[in-house]
Amino acid sequence: ALGYNSLRIHHYDPYIAKTDADGKFVIDETKHDQLDYLVYAMKKRGIYLATELYNSREPDLDKLHKICPEIKNSRDYKCAVQFYPEIREDLKNFARAIFKHVNPYTGMTWGEDPAFLYIGMVNEDSLIVNIIKNIGLCSQPLKKRFEKDFEEDCARKSIAITPETRLRLYTDYLSSVFVSFYQDMHSFMRNELGVKCLISDQNSSNET
Repeated sequence: ALGYNSLRIHHYDPYIAKTDADGKFVIDETKHDQLDYLVYAMKKRGIYLATELYNSREPDLDKLHKICPEIKNSRDYKCAVQFYPEIREDLKNFARAIFKHVNPYTGMTWGEDPAFLYIGMVNEDSLIVNIIKNIGLCSQPLKKRFEKDFEEDCARKSIAITPETRLRLYTDYLSSVFVSFYQDMHSFMRNELGVKCLISDQNSSNET
């Protein structure tokens, strides 16, 4: 009645899934059913939907610390998931639990439902903004880990780092990390989750 024709399902993930003692996802069936019905109700009224695979779900730090002990919280997770495929598997497992589930009210998965305008990967995960711009969305221990990875990558490629070239090289490196992450996740979402709508991942800044 007010003229809105789309709804963003935002920060739903902390309420839908928790991890058990073995690090496996446990879905809150009651909340999941409520969300399924919301999607159905919006679709019935011609309102399109948008969401992401990750917003603010608290990661299982005990599990992830075996891969990257520098991760401190959900904001660190947003960056680390782009660097390390083992951590990315945690994101994929969550996505499998939610996006391969058939909504009983629509008879479709979220991925195949034409009611969705777009599905993003990780909310506000720009590496340039979170790491180089230094706005507090990535902890210092994790930033140091990324810088070490960058220096090791340059050494493998015989690229000399100087004070004059460091920022440019680091920016290029972070951009290449993001592109690799995007390509992997785009393929996963299309081929395994069956996502048919637009797939995006930059929703907070024009700086990639």
